[in-house]
Amino acid sequence: MNPRVTLGLLALFLALGGYLYYSPPAGGADADAASKLGAKPAPGKEGLADAQTEVFQFDERESQRLVVQAGERRTVVEKDPEGNWRLRPGDEPADRTRVQGTLVRLAGLRATRRLGETANLGDYGLMTPPLSVTVLQAAGTEFTLLLGSKAPADAGTYAKRTDDPAVFVVSNALVQDLERLVSEPPVQPTPVPTFASPTLMPNPAATPIP
Repeated sequence: MNPRVTLGLLALFLALGGYLYYSPPAGGADADAASKLGAKPAPGKEGLADAQTEVFQFDERESQRLVVQAGERRTVVEKDPEGNWRLRPGDEPADRTRVQGTLVRLAGLRATRRLGETANLGDYGLMTPPLSVTVLQAAGTEFTLLLGSKAPADAGTYAKRTDDPAVFVVSNALVQDLERLVSEPPVQPTPVPTFASPTLMPNPAATPIP
């Protein structure tokens, strides 16, 4: 091979290797520039979805009062000083399992969709919502969720926090449980009495005659 061709190819390879070695990785310059300007990197798709779909985040153990309103009817339960749930008005013991189950679902509630701020709440049945739920915490903080019309194809129910302009789509199962708290208040179930088994008396006919 011609020495000049060999030297030329060698110089080309050396130049290419130097370029690859010293060149910054793709996006490196942009990332450095954004860092110098104090900009935060854009969240990933998964992180963005999490931030958008979170509706409530609170500690259900600190909940003191639960109110579910459906039209003119409503169910109110409060925690007494001993930590037991009781129906109000009155002082009837409430079904702890149903009350706690509802609070747990609300405490970490996530929507299936977040539609963002809307100008006309009436389109979602949220101008005069047929159902609402409010949770009062021990510190005095209130969390209220308004529930409106069903989404197309029965894909969920439109909902909105009173302190947030965004409209969410939440599970129909949650709405059904809330409606049931009004139609069937969570009264503590009456224990089923247990009966002792009758004592079996010996059968004289079965006793062998000596």
